[in-house]
Amino acid sequence: MILCGCLEYFSSWYLEITHDGQRWWDYTGYFLNLNGRICAEGLLTFGLGGLAIAYLLAPVLDNLLARANRRIMFIVAIVLLVAYVGDNIYSSIVPNTGAGITDYKEPGSSVESQRSISADGPDNLMHTI
Repeated sequence: MILCGCLEYFSSWYLEITHDGQRWWDYTGYFLNLNGRICAEGLLTFGLGGLAIAYLLAPVLDNLLARANRRIMFIVAIVLLVAYVGDNIYSSIVPNTGAGITDYKEPGSSVESQRSISADGPDNLMHTI
């Protein structure tokens, strides 16, 4: 978990540096967060999920894939690779930002209070966030 936490922290830092300050995720407000880049909840969830996959799901999948047709597996792998590369290209052009991703609000704040702050009016609300 420590290694994964370090990887996530430095990935967040690197992405922010290389994309003009754009934060791709923000854990500000989560329990035991470190500069909004990582949090204990996420590390525990992914750590336990990784253990479950490695020790429970992987042996079952290994047995199933050992019996699968190699040609079909190759085609599925190529399709998944193309989808993965396409998603990476799209995500680098249009990062996932906005409500719930990078615009953490303090508990009790609302969209209405954000509108009153905006000098441009409600039409430009997302630009002010």
